[in-house]
Parts: sequence; C-alpha cells; structure tokens
Amino acid sequence: MLNWDHSPRAHSKSLVLNHAEPVYFERHVKDVMKHIEKACGTSARFCEILG
Repeated sequence: MLNWDHSPRAHSKSLVLNHAEPVYFERHVKDVMKHIEKACGTSARFCEILG
C-alpha cells in the first residue's frame, strides 16, 4: 500500500518504506515467484495454488 505509515500504532515494530513504487513491488513479487517455482517445482501443492 502506497503512502501508508502505521508507525504511530506499531511503535518499535513499524516498517516505513521510502520510495515504494508499484514497479518495485511488481519486480519483488516476480522474483519471489521465480524462487518458489525453482524451489518447489511444479509438483508442490503450494505452487499449484499460486497457479
């Protein structure tokens, strides 16, 4: 979520991302998906759910 800062409520557990843009999030998700596919192959149930 862009422009969302919950640090006043989260205190020391907060995370603030600077310059968080959709293109960076998309790249991260694609990298994660590649890692999952490489790690579990096509036979794993988790990969089937993600489709």
